[in-house]
Amino acid sequence: MSEINFKSMQKFAGFSDHTEDYLAPLIYVTQSVNSSKKRFYEKHVRVAESIGPYKPFSIDMSDFKELISNIRQVESLKT
Repeated sequence: MSEINFKSMQKFAGFSDHTEDYLAPLIYVTQSVNSSKKRFYEKHVRVAESIGPYKPFSIDMSDFKELISNIRQVESLKT
């Protein structure tokens, strides 16, 4: 997390998240909520039998569901 420069990433249209949890996408969405630009984020999701280089920073489906719920709450704060 300390290596992410959230202020400079606002000039980009999206965020490909390779962090271990889902705090970074929430911060990104929070900072982007009042932007008129359409933005995207990418978060890797794993299933039980997942293998490969993305597994260490992928989240499981229950965490993904919680992430989406939290993002919707942040988006509802748009002013």
